[in-house]
Amino acid sequence: MDDRQLSRLATELGALAAETPGVVRVQARPGFGTAMRRAVDGLTAVVGGGDGGDGDSAGDGGVGGIGSDSPATGPSAPIVGIVASRAETRVTLDIAVSDEASGPRVARDVAESLLGRLALEPDLLEPSLDLRIVGVGPH
Repeated sequence: MDDRQLSRLATELGALAAETPGVVRVQARPGFGTAMRRAVDGLTAVVGGGDGGDGDSAGDGGVGGIGSDSPATGPSAPIVGIVASRAETRVTLDIAVSDEASGPRVARDVAESLLGRLALEPDLLEPSLDLRIVGVGPH
């Protein structure tokens, strides 16, 4: 997959996560692009992870997310990050869950939905998901 296709996939995965019952917000992982470039050998692509030209999230915290009331500014990048290397494809995202929902259950539902979608992509090598619950809030 080229960067454009991966970017579209990242946007689609963000929408799938946001549609999951109990998810209040999907947001970028701070420092995603920079950390992945340092940690993963054999990178072929890094896309998404929030607003910012290099696939990195926008600095210290102030990134709106899918489902957030915060307006996004600047060039738009998918909130969900995807790192493709010669050995694997890693999808990274953070979610906030409703205070009425069971966080672990919501995380499992999001993971199941996203991994099911990734399984439909034959060009992705060994897709894995890095999902964090980073907040609980009113629905």
